[in-house]
Amino acid sequence: MADWRTMRSGGRRKIRKVAVARAPSGCRASSRSDMAKISPVEFFQQVRAETAKVTWPSRRETAITTAMVFVMVLVASIFFMIIDQILRFGVSQLLSLGH
Repeated sequence: MADWRTMRSGGRRKIRKVAVARAPSGCRASSRSDMAKISPVEFFQQVRAETAKVTWPSRRETAITTAMVFVMVLVASIFFMIIDQILRFGVSQLLSLGH
């Protein structure tokens, strides 16, 4: 099923045909019982095949990424410690005004 949509670009109107997915009447959402049944052995074979397709990072890339995470955690913790000290000082000054 197609639908005509208009689009404005730089003050000019462009008309383009857009495919709109619609379920046929009488269709219902698939339920769990409609799913294909496979054996556990076949499932793990498929998992292994898909895992073989993954491009895994090298040991060096993993080490660099891990180091960067630790550096960013350190920077964030120092930043929030400084903000916390500033807020603590401000609140203690406000509370000391009442004495």
